Amino acid sequence: MNKILISTLVGAIILFVFQASSWMFLGIHDHSFKYTPSQDSIMPVLSTHLEEGMYFLPFFDKATTSEEEQQKIHEANAGKPWAMITYHNEMEMDMGKTMGLGFLSDFLVCLLISLVLINIPASTFSMRMFLVMCLAALVMLGGPLYQANWFDTPTHYLSGELIDILGGYFLAGLWMSWWTGRN
Repeated sequence: MNKILISTLVGAIILFVFQASSWMFLGIHDHSFKYTPSQDSIMPVLSTHLEEGMYFLPFFDKATTSEEEQQKIHEANAGKPWAMITYHNEMEMDMGKTMGLGFLSDFLVCLLISLVLINIPASTFSMRMFLVMCLAALVMLGGPLYQANWFDTPTHYLSGELIDILGGYFLAGLWMSWWTGRN
């Protein structure tokens, strides 16, 4: 049990530090979000017309639009601009909560990785690293790449997410693969 706990805790710290560093000073996410000089005129319009939530524009009211009308709306908007908007009523600056939840998420990910490394017979360091990177591939395929396929996530955002996963899992995986392989 101590082997799993130590593998998980140190792995989570490594993963968390890498991901935090990628946002704060490594420059990996410098181009993740675009700036518009029109933000001061856009925000009042959004706050007047939107409530907290995620929006896909143009869209339709599913409760009042028939399937035939929905199809016509799709066809009428083909080739035209569209947007996805995540709108919040107020900006929260509680980085403690955000970082706490981020570390908890990293801890749970590393716990699952540690459990896999302990319970699946992988006798060599390279085999354990291979398993870690397979898990990273699952996270990439089921998360950012899934979203990129369905919602055309821009490369300037997607690339940072993929680097976070690959780099973080690789660095944490080095530790966890070594630690779990010790006798």
